[in-house]
Parts: sequence; structure tokens; C-alpha cells
Amino acid sequence: MTETKPRVYFGDGDEPHLHALSLDLGEGYGSTTTVLAANVGNGTGDASFESPSASSSKKSATVPQTALNIAKTCMGTGTLALPFATSQGGLVLNTVGLGCVTLWNIYAVDRLMKCLDLIPPYTNSVPVSPVLPRKGRPHHRRTSSALRRLFKAVNSERVIIIEEEEGALVGSPNAQAIASVPPQHETMGPPPHGTATFGKVTWYAMGPNGLIAMDIIMVTLLCGVIIAYEDAVVAFIGGTPFTTGSPLFDSVWTVLLIGPLSCVPNMQFLSKFSAMGIMAIFMTFIVVAGYGIANNGMEGLTLVTWDTFWPESIGAVSNWFGVVAFGFGVAPVAYTVQESMIEPRNMTKATKLGLFVVFISYVLIGDLISILFLPSTQRIEDDILTILPDSSIVIIARLLMTFV
Repeated sequence: MTETKPRVYFGDGDEPHLHALSLDLGEGYGSTTTVLAANVGNGTGDASFESPSASSSKKSATVPQTALNIAKTCMGTGTLALPFATSQGGLVLNTVGLGCVTLWNIYAVDRLMKCLDLIPPYTNSVPVSPVLPRKGRPHHRRTSSALRRLFKAVNSERVIIIEEEEGALVGSPNAQAIASVPPQHETMGPPPHGTATFGKVTWYAMGPNGLIAMDIIMVTLLCGVIIAYEDAVVAFIGGTPFTTGSPLFDSVWTVLLIGPLSCVPNMQFLSKFSAMGIMAIFMTFIVVAGYGIANNGMEGLTLVTWDTFWPESIGAVSNWFGVVAFGFGVAPVAYTVQESMIEPRNMTKATKLGLFVVFISYVLIGDLISILFLPSTQRIEDDILTILPDSSIVIIARLLMTFV
């Protein structure tokens, strides 16, 4: 087998370019592999990277802003059903189960982020910076000796050079064995133009049929979310003076009002509304807790028994899980959220921060509200607003929940 030598080119479009040059810098650098160049071609001008200026308008969300967006993605109208879920599943299952679901969502997002390291860099929507020739110097080809000196200054023992032509890891102890097996992306080819990042990962993991299946699943999921949201909105509006008397017309006018608010330029812009939405949810439950304390005082704390901690049946566990599963949902939008970040590598950190806020909020809302209403309602059978008396404050709470 012919020995493969590392090659790096800086020059005109007539010269071939290295597929990817990666330096394994080890732990503590955020990512163990740093892509320095990813331009492959024969002078056609097809660049495999996205220029920083082209993506700067999209990548503007900080870690706290992203955490807010993640928290608001989870927290919405479904929070009104959390006291019902707690009364069905019991205090122990609700608290422990919410913790497990939170950890699972963090793990799922972390796995999705690591999937980006396994697909070709030129299909990854997270841009990489090109290596440009030095200013004022003629284009030239670096020799391997100069390249070795550069690597030695970094960490010569952990250098990995990936070459598309050979499909091998040069410098690896198993280089010859790896060279005999071409990478999967070379045998399959790139995904269709315009494929989103989630679709690209699915393409290389499951092939064309997997991409079609994932598209169908995502469309079904999003349609279901929209239908569930509209159903809740119509129910909220129906109990206020703003109803038209027809669920159809209520649905239409709320969509016409909310639709433009959903067309945001970037996720940084959306974070402002996320903060407002979370505040509206907290204000709503302050009103609910106030009604519970005004009517029942703190008597509910004395009524907590063994039966309050555990579900009554498997059906009750199913009801609890349905509400809680609807209250999370970061994974399907993980790549969309990540691509809006200034530092995409911090997506897992932002997810942990956002879901921690969600977990604490869900436990407080579910456990405390269900306990406060124990004297008057042993088992909450619907969303919490249905058991409140009609008043102007409750109407305001319904309107707030309509637009969160």
C-alpha cells in the first residue's frame, strides 16, 4: 500500500485542497478536534465553509439567552396541567420522575451535539473558518517538514490528519486497517441541498429512507404541538369576554395575532419574549396559589398522607407521564437553537441551565399547588384554571396563558 503523506495547500483554485485538517488538542479546549480547513474542490469555487460575516446575523444568542429560550420551549400552556399530573402520579413520582426526564433530555441533547463530530465538516451547518494565505506573500505550498514543526509546537503525538482521498487516519497505529474501510459519507454521498442539520445527521446515520422517516416524524410532531396549543388557546379564550362564541373564529383570530410574533429574525430576539412568557407563567401561578391560600389556608400541608405520595394505578402513571413528556421537548429543536448561538459548543451548558430552571419550576408548581388545593379538591381532574371562580384576575390569567 502506498504510504499517504500529509499535504496542505495554500494557493489558487487550480490546486486541490485538503479535506479536513484536525488537531486533537485534548481535554479542556471545549472540543477535542479543531477544524482548520475544510475546503475541498478543483477550483469551482464551492467552499465548504460559511463565512463568519454571512452567519453573524444568525449567531447572536449568548448562553443565558439560549437557556431562556430552552426553558420557554418547555414551559407553556402545558404547565397548567402539572397539578393534575402530580395528583395522578403522587408527590414522589412527580419529583423523582421530573428529575429523570430532565436528565434524559440533557443526555439526548448532548448526544445530538456529539453527532456533529461524526459527519463531514462541509455538511455541518456550524461554520468553520477558512485558512487564508498570508498577506503580501505569494501563494506557496507548505512542506511536510514545516508542517511537522507546527504540529510539534502544539502536540505532535496527538495529531490527526484526515484526508478525503485516502479515507485514512495518518499517524494512527491502525492507519492501514482504517484505510481499507472508506468513511460512510464517501460511500453514501452528501444529503440533498437545503437539508437541515438534524436531517444531515439522520442521513449519515440511517440513509435516505431514514431521512424521509425523520421528516415525517418531525412534521407529525410539530402539527400535533400546534393542534394541542390551539385547543388550549380556544379553551382559555372561551372563558373570557374576548370570545367570539365560535371555537373556529377564536382559533382564527388568535392565530392571526400570534403568527406574526412567531416570525422572529433570530433566537436572541426571541429570548426577550421567552423571559416575558416565563414571567407570565409565574404570575399566573402566583394568582392560583393566592386563591388556594385564601380559600384553604395552609391546611393542605396537614392532609398529606401516604396515598398522596404514590399513584393509584398504572393509568394514573400514564396520565402523569403524558403531561410531563409534553412539558419537555428540547431535542427536536436542539440544532436550531444551537445554530443561533455565538458559541455553539456551549449548547449542552445552556441546556443544563435552562432545564434546571424548568425542573425547579415544575416541581414547585406541581407539588405546592396540588397540596394547597387538597382540602377542596382531593384529585385535580383538569387544568388548574378550571377550578378557580370566575373573576377579573382569573380572566387576566387566562389571557396571559393564551399568549405564552
